[in-house]
Amino acid sequence: MKVLFVCSGNSPHIDAEGGIVPFIRRQGESLQANGVAVDFFSISGKGLKGYLNHVPLLKKHLKENKYDVIHAHYGLCGWVAVLAARRLPVVVSFMGDDLYGDADARGKPYLKDYIFIAMGRLLQYFVDHIIVKSPNLARWIGPKKKMDIIPNGVDFENFQPMDRSEAFAALGIPEIDANVVLFLGEKENPRKNFPLLEQALKIIKESHTSHTSHPSHPIGDITLLQPFPVQGRRIPYYLNAADVMVMTSYKEGSPNVVKEAMACNCPVVSTEVGDVRDVIGNTAGCSLIGFDPQDAAEKILAALSYGKRTNGRKDIAHLDQNQIAQKLIKIYNTLKGR
Repeated sequence: MKVLFVCSGNSPHIDAEGGIVPFIRRQGESLQANGVAVDFFSISGKGLKGYLNHVPLLKKHLKENKYDVIHAHYGLCGWVAVLAARRLPVVVSFMGDDLYGDADARGKPYLKDYIFIAMGRLLQYFVDHIIVKSPNLARWIGPKKKMDIIPNGVDFENFQPMDRSEAFAALGIPEIDANVVLFLGEKENPRKNFPLLEQALKIIKESHTSHTSHPSHPIGDITLLQPFPVQGRRIPYYLNAADVMVMTSYKEGSPNVVKEAMACNCPVVSTEVGDVRDVIGNTAGCSLIGFDPQDAAEKILAALSYGKRTNGRKDIAHLDQNQIAQKLIKIYNTLKGR
């Protein structure tokens, strides 16, 4: 079987080979490891016009190459695939903001987002199969009979527990003798809501400096690590160096960083976005928070007081990327030859 991934090549991510975000490339590589031939067609233009300019380029590519299925990632890529596909079946993976829009500093969509939201809803009726990354995204899908909920898988080989000292050594920084709070998002991005974490840490600093989680690590003695942008190969080390990973986003689809933290047995404190509730489940040491700084402060303190690694890796064994690849292959097989 031969599949073409149609995806954005505009990612500013430090590890975005060819501009393709790492989690999409990893999904393609996991399919390749399971016997599927995967090519990547990346779209380097920005905005609606930039994407539509790639329709004739994709038509030419499809004329010169034979595929069984096209798998588009994100709504605009889905439109490029549909307009160019001729008779090939098209699968589209919606990620989140292509269904509900981005978020400003108040957590609300921008005006321009409503155009793309409408386009995403219309696209659903022109593709052969729809994938959403989490149950909360299903409510944005009209034709549910051709929808599956399939989260991005986790590379359990790269994301695994290790000794904290080893993690710091791999990062090339001195081991921090304090509670380490890790924030992996882009703090300047309003959707990531970094001010919530700042306010929570201020509350902790002001109110809990005399409390201790264990004798050598005062609760009030906290170091915040915010390494964005960070190379993907370094993320497992940061997750193993941290005492807790905090995510404060207003909106997410199926945040990979939460699953990667779980695979490293790192405690997680996160807003209830995307499929985070399902991912962390009842894992001790992990908590959901609202958008109240006091609540966030209390949950971060609880995670630090937990004082050990979680059983997260065991709890998300079903998210191994090879298992996810098998689910995708099953969908491709049902569409092949249509």
